[in-house]
Amino acid sequence: MNQEESMLWLRFIGEDLNIKSLPISELGTVLVAFQQIINKAYLFEKQSLTKGAKLSIPDRKSCALQIGAHRKSSDEYGFITFVTDPVVVDHVKTLVVDAAVALGAYALGKAVSKNENEPSNQYFIGSIYNQVTAINDRIENIGGVESIEIRGGSGVDVEKVTFTTETQS
Repeated sequence: MNQEESMLWLRFIGEDLNIKSLPISELGTVLVAFQQIINKAYLFEKQSLTKGAKLSIPDRKSCALQIGAHRKSSDEYGFITFVTDPVVVDHVKTLVVDAAVALGAYALGKAVSKNENEPSNQYFIGSIYNQVTAINDRIENIGGVESIEIRGGSGVDVEKVTFTTETQS
């Protein structure tokens, strides 16, 4: 798979990133947080999302993402599935959409519903708070990140989600 096949793009934006890359600790924290969000999306879909729930090894493998492309000029990473089975790829694309929608709720400041008609994914949105915090904490940290963008790629139609200092809790 190449960058045209990346289903998800993660971009770190900052003036410092024009001359250097993101430190491994900052990048790794975001990558792990995003994988955890995908795993929770899977558990939520299977109605198994409870505190401390973990995926089985086969499920972890089928939900796993890997870096499929890297654009240094913008510190942007494209993600593809670890497993190449087309059925698995299509399923992971739905999980990516679910994750992007939940992340968008945080970026728009609408993660907590204050009305009686909570969205059907409110429990999932609440369950990723720690991962969203880990992502947001990379902004204006040691890496020179001013904002983080998450957008869909091949076969994943979602609105771009942007985290900035204004989205930090």
